[in-house]
Amino acid sequence: MKPKTILAGAQSPVLVAKGEAELGVAQTSEIVSIAGTQLIGPLPGELAVMTLFTGGIGAESRSARMRPRR
Repeated sequence: MKPKTILAGAQSPVLVAKGEAELGVAQTSEIVSIAGTQLIGPLPGELAVMTLFTGGIGAESRSARMRPRR
């Protein structure tokens, strides 16, 4: 008997696209970028986890327009 649960993380959409899994759970950006997958919607509020991304530019950046003003 084949296992019914595969813990694949970010690889879930790839397994779904290959037909190796019927359902995958991953971040939206990881699902929509894989051909052969379809985003069916977010998880319900109590199950959803939001990921916060931040970015920064170094004070010594070589790009003058990207450097913070002092």
